[in-house]
Order: sequence, then structure tokens, then C-alpha cells
Amino acid sequence: MRYCDSLSIRIASFSKDGNFVTFRLRFAACVAAALTAFFFAGAILPEATLPHSNTPTQPAAPAGVQAPSMDADRARLTALRDSFVEAIKSAGLKPSIDPPQIVFDNPPAFGRYDSGSNLIHIALWSTLEPAGEARFTRLKGLLNDPRSPEEIFDDSVHHWIFIHELAHWWQACQHKDDGERYAVEYGANRIAAAYWRMKDPAYMQKRTEHFQAIVNLIPNPLPDSQSKEKYFNEHFATIVGTPAYSWFQANMVVDVSAESPLPTFKQTLQ
Repeated sequence: MRYCDSLSIRIASFSKDGNFVTFRLRFAACVAAALTAFFFAGAILPEATLPHSNTPTQPAAPAGVQAPSMDADRARLTALRDSFVEAIKSAGLKPSIDPPQIVFDNPPAFGRYDSGSNLIHIALWSTLEPAGEARFTRLKGLLNDPRSPEEIFDDSVHHWIFIHELAHWWQACQHKDDGERYAVEYGANRIAAAYWRMKDPAYMQKRTEHFQAIVNLIPNPLPDSQSKEKYFNEHFATIVGTPAYSWFQANMVVDVSAESPLPTFKQTLQ
């Protein structure tokens, strides 16, 4: 989920010809993106709660205690980011923004792309607070998953969420990150799913099964005769942070995985 750190509504970017320009974003869209950034974690990890403005992103290490090395994790995510960017270039497309830098600061949603600073904020297992680890322990029990909580974290955060946030970076490259909320989120899920189908079909199949399990666990919040898109856009402010929002996010992934024919990665980028 794209997130705007600043209350400013003027965002800097690069135009297609490489010139530095600015353009305006609606304040409401910026606020919506901020809320969405946190609550996407609900689609992965039930029981997410809204962070307060003074919530620290990463606890400081106690005096005398050396912080765990981030080099290996940074190298893995940098390689994954570069693979995503190269896949875009191989599709004959050219990003208009430099690849985002990676910051390990444990955002409440575990991952978010900030278009203002062109940063991907991502969580790190070795520095998660106990409450963060507990979410993955709950998820393990909820889905009867045989893997360890750390393995579930890696699959969910350093694979799915990370690529989803890179998809928002690509939307920013295309100036398509300021549309209706359902379209923006559906588009990012569609890009992420197509990327993983191309790079690791077995992983994407497991992700689809994971999200289907989430859909099955949460009651369908959609009233009769209402489209998902219309309801999501019109009730975004009231469903954010509720199980209904988690259902919608998980359902999007199930839907993009059921498209026929399945789109290629290039098709999802256009």
C-alpha cells in the first residue's frame, strides 16, 4: 500500500523524459493511502490495529547490545527488487523513477511504499517486537500451518508484501497511484501475482491458497446486489481496520488468480 508520510500534497517525481517535475495529489487520496498501508497487514495477519502517530517504527537496541546484522536480509531484498525492475525492463518498459531504497524500520503494516521519498519501509524478523512475532504465531495456529512463525513472516513480508509495495512503486512510475482505492489495490495485487506466477509458480499457488483460507475464515461483508468495487470505494472509510477490509484484500488476490486467461506480467504493468 502506497503511503504518504508528509501532509504536503505536492509530490516530486521524474517525468518520462527524465526532467524533474512536481504534481499534486488529492489530500483525501493521500490519507486513504496512509490508512490502507497499515490495514493491508490485516489481510495477511488478523487483529492488526491502527497505529498511533507516536508509535515508534523500530525499538532501539538496549545499551551494550549489538543490533543484529541486516546485511543478509538487505542483500536478499535488494536482489528481489532488482529482479522485479529487470522484469519490467525485459517487458520493454522503462521506469520513470529510480528503484526505491529499502529501509528496515518495522512499519506497523510490516511494509509500505512512500512515493514522497521513494522508499520501501519493511519489517525485519530479528528486530520485531514481541507483539509482531505474536501475530505470526497466531496466524500459524489459525491456518494450521506447519512452518515456523519466522518462515511464515518471510513468505508473507519479504516476498508477498515486498513485491506488492514494488507494484505501488511501478504505479507511481506510471502516475496511476491516485485512482479509486479498489482499482489501485487490485492493480498492485494483480502485478504481484503475475510476477510470482512468472518467477515462482509454486509460491504463487500457495499464496492463493493462503488468501482463500482468509476469505473462508471471514464472513462475506458484501451486501446483495452490490459490486465489490463500488462497495469498497464508497465504504472505504468505515470498513478500514475491520475484518471486512481483510476480506476484501484477500478476495482481490483470489480474484486476480482466477482471471482467465491469466494476464502476463507485461499485461499487468500496462
